[in-house]
Amino acid sequence: MRLGPWTLLFALSFSLSLRADCVDDHRSNKKGGILVTDFAVTGTQTISSTELAKLTSDFIGSCFDENSDELGERLRAAFQNRGYFAVEVKSLGIKPRDPLGSPKPVAVEAEVSEGARYKLAEITFVDAHAFTPQTLREQFPLHKGDLFERSKVASGLESLRKLYSTKGFLDSIAIPETKLASNGTAI
Repeated sequence: MRLGPWTLLFALSFSLSLRADCVDDHRSNKKGGILVTDFAVTGTQTISSTELAKLTSDFIGSCFDENSDELGERLRAAFQNRGYFAVEVKSLGIKPRDPLGSPKPVAVEAEVSEGARYKLAEITFVDAHAFTPQTLREQFPLHKGDLFERSKVASGLESLRKLYSTKGFLDSIAIPETKLASNGTAI
């Protein structure tokens, strides 16, 4: 079937408007920022290519503020959510594909040393008097031997904050102190 010039123009226009949509939008200013269209990670040693592809695909199609430090921290968190707690993002570059786009489509290149993969050894509580250690421990969705995931630690800390607020401790704060063992566990 041969397309007429108007049909082709419509298809091209439709394609371009879809590209500017953000799968996940993390921008503070919705009129600017970047849209990640490609994400390449180099320097890793132990993470499988399949898992690395899953990790980078979480960024592709998402919009962020044009801030390499923030994007680097998000990449670091993505590795930590897969057990690579001591990950180091050595460099991160943002290359514009269309500098006039809004959001600006970019390719991201990062050099990462993921380090060892950690599992949870234990969670202990110091100077906690309002609740039993067992009640506090139940707030964390991590169990002994699970991959040490940053987001689950954060979820547990938020649950602790809510639990303490039920007893009137509105300004309670929990500060995690993570100890990494050479046997691949985190305390």
